[in-house]
Formats: sequence, C-alpha cells, structure tokens
Amino acid sequence: QLKNIGLEYNAISKIETGSFANLPNLRGVYLGNNQLTQLDSSMFAGSNKLMSISVRGNPNLPKTNIQSLCPPAARYCYVYY
Repeated sequence: QLKNIGLEYNAISKIETGSFANLPNLRGVYLGNNQLTQLDSSMFAGSNKLMSISVRGNPNLPKTNIQSLCPPAARYCYVYY
C-alpha cells in the first residue's frame, strides 16, 4: 500500500512511462531537484487518489501542460513546479 514516493535529489533524468501507474493508494510523488526533461501524462494512470506531484527544481522540464500529469479521476490532484 504505497502512499508516498520521495525521489528528490537523485539526478534522475528519465522515468519510464507507466512507472507509477496502477498504484491505487498513491497520494504523493516527490520528484524535485532532479534532471528530468519530460514526463508522460499517462505515467500516473490508475493512481486515482493522487493529490500531490512535486517536480520543483527540474530546470529542463517544460512547464506547459504540467497539470495534465494528474489522472482525470484524481479530483484533488495538484502539480507543484
């Protein structure tokens, strides 16, 4: 029953599509201060309780459509950048 994932300050540059999919109890994902350049909008599919995604401190990550990272059924989800 994974609820939170903290991967800050790990020099992560890429996360495979679906890496966080189908984690029904996931509430928070913290990816700040890495080297991410893109995130797929389907990477959190099925994580419908997701409330918080933090991508702060990823200077090469485009901010356009960043809110689309939240699954459609996650009613209270917000992306912090």
